[in-house]
Formats: sequence, structure tokens, C-alpha cells
Amino acid sequence: MKKILSAVFFLTLCCSAANAHSVKVTLSNGQVVYLESDNYQSASDMIADVIRLENQIH
Repeated sequence: MKKILSAVFFLTLCCSAANAHSVKVTLSNGQVVYLESDNYQSASDMIADVIRLENQIH
């Protein structure tokens, strides 16, 4: 889980709001999801969504 959150945070910091793009996230069960950085106000919002997805699969 820490690895996922670190990756999401790093990728979110690397992208600017003007250059929104898909962020690939691999969940703990191996499922790959793509999140659109444009759909989130901040890295914290994206991390919260990843945590929600993780909680849904467990």
C-alpha cells in the first residue's frame, strides 16, 4: 500500500494541471487502473481515491 501511495504522489507531482494525463496505478491484487489527473484537485484527492479502491477489493 505504501508503494502505491508513493507512486501516486510522485506521479501527481510530476504532472501539471495544464498537462493532465492518465496515471497508472497497480492495486494490491494486481489489478491495474488508470486515474485521470485532471479529475483531482490535489495529490491528496488522488491518494484518497486509491485508498477507496483498495478498500473495495478487500
